[in-house]
Amino acid sequence: GKQVQFQEEKEITLAEILQIIARRKIGISIIVSLSLFVSILFYYSQTPEYRAISVLMINKENDSQGLVEAVLGGGPAADSKMAQKDVELLQSLPVADMTVRALWNSGRRDSLEFFGSRPYISPIRRLVDWIAPVKPLNAGDRDIIENTPAFDAMMRFYAMKLSKLIKVEGSRDTSVLRVSVASPFADEATFLS
Repeated sequence: GKQVQFQEEKEITLAEILQIIARRKIGISIIVSLSLFVSILFYYSQTPEYRAISVLMINKENDSQGLVEAVLGGGPAADSKMAQKDVELLQSLPVADMTVRALWNSGRRDSLEFFGSRPYISPIRRLVDWIAPVKPLNAGDRDIIENTPAFDAMMRFYAMKLSKLIKVEGSRDTSVLRVSVASPFADEATFLS
C-alpha cells in the first residue's frame, strides 16, 4: 500500500511539465537556435560532391571457351571474375595516369577544379572573403616541361588523386560497369567521368 501511494505522489502532470518548459523557455530557445546556427554554418561550409555516372558495357568475344562454358556451366562465375578484373583495372593507377595525361592535354586544363585552376568557394568562405579578402595562391605547375621527372611526379600525384575520386560498381549478373568520378562542380564531374 505504501509503495503505490509513494508512486502516486511522484507522478508529474502535463501542466507541471509545461510550467517547467515555460520557466526554462529562454534557455531552451537559446540552445535550439545555437544548434540550428551551427548546423547551417556546417552545412554551407561543406564542399559538395557531385558524381556523374558513365555506364560501360563489356563485350566478350564468342570463342570456343565461351561455347564450352555455355555447355558445361560456370559462365556466371567466370563473368563475375572478369567483371572484378575490369573494376580493378578501371581503378588502377596506370589507367588514372593515362586519364590525367589526357586531361592535362585537353583544352579544359586551365578551367578544372581537379588541377586547382577553379577552386570551389563555399558560401561561408565567400562571406569571409568579402569581409576580409585573402589573395589566392597561384598554382606554379603550369610551366613544368612535359616528359621530365618533375612532370612525371606531378602526373603520378594527380593520378593518385583521381583514383581516389573514381568509383566503379560492377553488376553481378551483367557485363555492365558504372563508373563515376566525384567533383564539387556538376559539369566537371560529367567531364571527368
